[in-house]
Amino acid sequence: MNTTYPKELIALAKESNWSKIKEFIAQFILSTLKDNPPYEVILLKDDKKNSENDSVRNLRIEKESDIKKIKSLNGFNTLSIYQSNEFISNNVYLTKNKETIILMAKYMSSINVGTFDCFDFLMMIDSSENTPTFMNTKGDTLESNDMIELFKNYNFNRKLKNINEIEDKNLETFIFEQISEKNALWGGEETKAYKEWKENVADLYREETSKYSYYGGKLTKNYKKFLKNMFQIWARITQNGQYELKKGEMGRFMSFINVI
Repeated sequence: MNTTYPKELIALAKESNWSKIKEFIAQFILSTLKDNPPYEVILLKDDKKNSENDSVRNLRIEKESDIKKIKSLNGFNTLSIYQSNEFISNNVYLTKNKETIILMAKYMSSINVGTFDCFDFLMMIDSSENTPTFMNTKGDTLESNDMIELFKNYNFNRKLKNINEIEDKNLETFIFEQISEKNALWGGEETKAYKEWKENVADLYREETSKYSYYGGKLTKNYKKFLKNMFQIWARITQNGQYELKKGEMGRFMSFINVI
């Protein structure tokens, strides 16, 4: 009876840590390499400038000295490294999204990979255990129940202020800071980002309505209504998960949110 249980690892890392990630992969292979079968390596590069042959690279790792081939791997969209037969199934799969690398590994035996300092987030799953294990970059473990308690310390479900309770003079500041999570004021002065946002939103409103946003340096009645409406849509989407918007509201809202 086979008593070896598969284990899984899911991790996120910055592309800038690629050299360290390759070291991790090399150690993973070293820990799991068997005489048979060898590791097969398939690198896919989605680049329209290259021919189909240039976009695919195949390598084989049969012995310890072959592991140095990992150092030559660069510029991938997806990378698959695996060995498998009826008794063994070890594999590492990586995909890249902009500047983020997502790594998923599945293996049948214990691995010795040193530190996990190349990753920003790590989760390990063992089919013989009931719960996953979360791990920091130093390799310190944190059980899932501890993770739940940790999350409880964060005010994810904070109650938003009623937009109608905000004074007119603070309306733009309040909306900008809530949505962007940036400071509108710094050292008593308006930040560059806040100034640009105010200008962009005012231009958006004028293009849509052909009306001015300010009169005598103050918000017009209709512009206040516009700002509050956009904020309330954002609040419904982000806080309550409700997408029940009136016809045309989503397009209008997306134009508004894109200027943040």
